[in-house]
Amino acid sequence: MKDKHGQSAVDRFATRMSFRISRSSGTNLYRSGPLGVTDWGMYQLPGLAATSTLYEFTDSYKRPFALLHVPATSHFTVIFSTEPDGASLVDPEQVDAWVANWGGWLAGLANEAGLDAAAVTVETAPDSGYRLRNEVEMNIDPHAPAFAQAILREVVDTYPEGSATVRAWVSLTFNAALRAGSKKRTPEDVARDLASRIPGLSAGCSPPVPGSPVPCRRRNSAKSSGSPTTRPLR
Repeated sequence: MKDKHGQSAVDRFATRMSFRISRSSGTNLYRSGPLGVTDWGMYQLPGLAATSTLYEFTDSYKRPFALLHVPATSHFTVIFSTEPDGASLVDPEQVDAWVANWGGWLAGLANEAGLDAAAVTVETAPDSGYRLRNEVEMNIDPHAPAFAQAILREVVDTYPEGSATVRAWVSLTFNAALRAGSKKRTPEDVARDLASRIPGLSAGCSPPVPGSPVPCRRRNSAKSSGSPTTRPLR
């Protein structure tokens, strides 16, 4: 007889015994690092990402790109980073064009062989104004009129108030098998295939996503997803 969760008495007993064994060995707790339970003493992502491996290859434009491999699901993920301009001081017609182009790019992903998923992550944070100040200080003409310099410095001091820094990442996840029933490819085979497709994907994404999307390198991907320097990368 099974309960409402579809488990029999034997299933429940096996689950309890498995948990007791895990608890006695300490593997039921996530603890990484030098004092953790992993043999290599490194910081490791928990759960499904524990077995993930991060590679770095080069596309046909000679740009390095990171390739995240999750063996448990036979998936490979490529991440593009960009800094969208936002809709401030932009004509409604231009915003409409961006939205239409973005929809067209998403629709075009349906034709990408082996693509299983696409996701967009947007990060917003208060703008410190450092980049604006640095840009102005590097380009200001010391011989410019005092009034013009005063206006620029006032803009630098007041503009960051209430402003936000916006960063975005577009991740594309591909299956190790190009089609159902076909042989699963190795990371090298997938990278060789994606190396010729990444330039087109990033270029196609560029008009609808202002900020010139570029493929993330291995170091950038690690900083975005976990500890930047403590996990060994292949």
